[in-house]
Amino acid sequence: MPTHDAHEEDRAFKSERCRNGSMPRVTKLVVDGFKSFSRKTAIPLYGGMTAVVGENGSGKSNIIEALEFVMGQRSSHMRAGNMHHLIHASSQTSKDAAMVTLHLDNRDGALQPAFEEFGYSPAAEVTISRKITPSSATYKCMGANCKRQVIDRILELAGIDPTGPHIIKQEEVTNIVRKSPTERRGLIDDLAGITEYEQKKQVAFQELSEVEEKLKEQEIILEERSQHLEKLKKEKETAEKYKKLESTRDALDKAIVKVREQYLQEQLNKAREKYEKTKQEYDELSGNLSTEDDSLEEKEQEIEELDKSIAAEQGSNLVKDIEQLKSAIARKRDEMKMKEREIHTLNQSIEELQQMQQRRDNAPKAVNAALQLQEDGIYGRLQDLMNVPDRFATAIETAAGKHMQSLVVSDRSVATRCIQHVKQQGAGRITVLPLDKLQSRRPSQKAQETLQQPGIIDYAVNLINYDTAYSSAFSFVLHDTLVAENLEAVKDVDGIAAVTLDGDFVSKGGVMTGGVQKRRRSGGYGAQEKVREKEAHIAELRQEMDSVQDEIEELQTELERKSHQQEQEEQSSHSLWEKRKALTKELDELRQQRADNYSQVSQLRTQLQQLESSISHFINELEQVQQQDDPADNTSDHTQYLDMSVEELQQKRNRTIKQLNATGPVNMRAIEEYATYQQAYADAQQKVETITQEKEEIEQLIADIEEKKTEVFFSTLQTVSDHFHTIFQRLFGGGEAALHLENSDDLQSGLVISAQPPHTQVATIDSLSGGEKTLTALAFVMALQELEPSPFYVMDEIDAQLDNENAQKVAYLLNAYAEQAQVLLISHNQETIRHAHRIYGVSLVDGASQIRAIDLTEH
Repeated sequence: MPTHDAHEEDRAFKSERCRNGSMPRVTKLVVDGFKSFSRKTAIPLYGGMTAVVGENGSGKSNIIEALEFVMGQRSSHMRAGNMHHLIHASSQTSKDAAMVTLHLDNRDGALQPAFEEFGYSPAAEVTISRKITPSSATYKCMGANCKRQVIDRILELAGIDPTGPHIIKQEEVTNIVRKSPTERRGLIDDLAGITEYEQKKQVAFQELSEVEEKLKEQEIILEERSQHLEKLKKEKETAEKYKKLESTRDALDKAIVKVREQYLQEQLNKAREKYEKTKQEYDELSGNLSTEDDSLEEKEQEIEELDKSIAAEQGSNLVKDIEQLKSAIARKRDEMKMKEREIHTLNQSIEELQQMQQRRDNAPKAVNAALQLQEDGIYGRLQDLMNVPDRFATAIETAAGKHMQSLVVSDRSVATRCIQHVKQQGAGRITVLPLDKLQSRRPSQKAQETLQQPGIIDYAVNLINYDTAYSSAFSFVLHDTLVAENLEAVKDVDGIAAVTLDGDFVSKGGVMTGGVQKRRRSGGYGAQEKVREKEAHIAELRQEMDSVQDEIEELQTELERKSHQQEQEEQSSHSLWEKRKALTKELDELRQQRADNYSQVSQLRTQLQQLESSISHFINELEQVQQQDDPADNTSDHTQYLDMSVEELQQKRNRTIKQLNATGPVNMRAIEEYATYQQAYADAQQKVETITQEKEEIEQLIADIEEKKTEVFFSTLQTVSDHFHTIFQRLFGGGEAALHLENSDDLQSGLVISAQPPHTQVATIDSLSGGEKTLTALAFVMALQELEPSPFYVMDEIDAQLDNENAQKVAYLLNAYAEQAQVLLISHNQETIRHAHRIYGVSLVDGASQIRAIDLTEH
């Protein structure tokens, strides 16, 4: 609730805007189907004072009630049992809805804050409407449905209060005379915001009661905890010793992991560094081999040219045959070396596959414990029961997730025994899949539709090989998960589970998991089959080598025969043969060098493969160690042990475990309980002082509220009294008038209206004549309005009981108001009407009100 200061500031701001003429003006009232107005009727409203005249029952007052209706007033304030009674109904015509629209001039932008707040477009003229039917009620702003708060905000900015004193009816003026002094004082209370101060005071009294209750509670708590502290102290000391040993143990565990991790990282870095150097040397030698091949080709071409010369002299192809034989033998030997290298590579691959299979066979501790039962109904881990092509290995591992290590068993009884055995062994936790209880699930319709889209390979369960006896396990784990080429293939599909070949995952709920992950080396599934394939290939290669060796021996025999024949022919071409021998020697040396380099390249390739295997091994080992290391675990300081070796750390850990076991039963909660009770004891003492101080502050707050309430009330009373005095003198042409309490020292006493017209001795409103009472009451009502001026005033027959002289005084006063605001007056008094700037006449025709403007020149 806003403070009185906020009320004062808001009221001063509105008053200043009214005095400056900057408040929005009401330009038109449109009534359709409301009470006596059966047809849509537009009533233009201008500045100055507008009078509405007509016979009783013609519907004049319905114009004011239409204004109240569109501004949100209830039916009880508009002479109707309920809202439905406001809809026009007569013997001649009836309507199914009532609607009133108010037009406000917004050319100065005064209503713009409401438009910005509720998202409307700026407009020079603002319309607000209210419509009711027998079954509904709606508000509209600018023709569109809106909430009531939009209407309230626009009226607030326009300075129009639907429940304020700016709409004055005849009975409200006469009620001022009838009200008791206490009821009159309530009007000042409302203006001053006294209710707000009373509410604050009630809250303060409630807080004071709660504070006193809390003080009693704290004294009881203090006594109880004092007795319990001593008992907890000894338990706390034992627990602290135990906790320190636990912290040391945890720190040693973490240090062991860290030291092991650091060692593996160093070895991995060394292996990678050596790999890079070896790879560089390999690339250089491979480049040299290409250059040597070019040199060999040149030498062979030179010998071929020389052989042509020798053949020309001797008319023989003997030299050419010998070279062809030597080249053929060299090629065959190279072929043998290539097959040897291939066999060597295959053997290394077999060894690597066997190592990877062995690593995959290393099941978690809990699974190994269950497998030790060796029951017939235990079939093994899920990953051991399937064969996965390398291409789909990453996708299947991601889709199956933690179930890769789940144990598949025949039924629930076997599963129960496995779990009980793991508990007894203290081996950790295990997930078991009993085949007799797993429910096979049909693929969803959404998954079946997605299967037809480009980039979707198949259901994950269809991409692996397994014994059909385990179908329910694989169906349960993989269900209708789809395997896609990439995330692009499923970017526009919702409600399905999909995994990509790279291991990115999309859940049915739309959660996506992905990024760069450490690649596992392929071959872990179906490794034995691959080993058999490679061994069969090695056997084939060895047979091929035996065949090539036979060919080499045949070629060698033919070469010796040709060489012997060549020696006989050399006598005739000695010089050419000498040159050819020299070239042949160079060629042999180049071949030997090339063979040596090729052998070295082969050795480097083998080293690279070994290094790759080592790097993979270190990565796997490092991953296993890192899984044991929780980066978020900062509960123990392990850094002091990082200079020790793993062996030293393990020995120290064993000693710490022995001390822990010797401690005996420990109440670990004693540390927290002791601190809680100790702190609570100190807090209770502090709270007594704090609550006492809080009590004094609340008592002071109550006194301050009462003082401020009194100050604000009398300030408001004085302001209204001053306005009342001014307006009274204006209406009576002098005299004295004031407002004061029956008992000036009692804020709850009644409000007395003192009024003394000129040349009289009357002191209170109750002693005045009928007309004087009406004028005095009107002066009081107008004084209330002065506290919060409005741009729009509505008067409903306030001059009904006045004679012409007094009516003229009221007319002059209303004209003064009309200089700064719009005044709408319902009246029968000819003297008041005569001073209006424009007049509307209302008549009842066939049960419906009609309105027309009256030319003032005719009257």
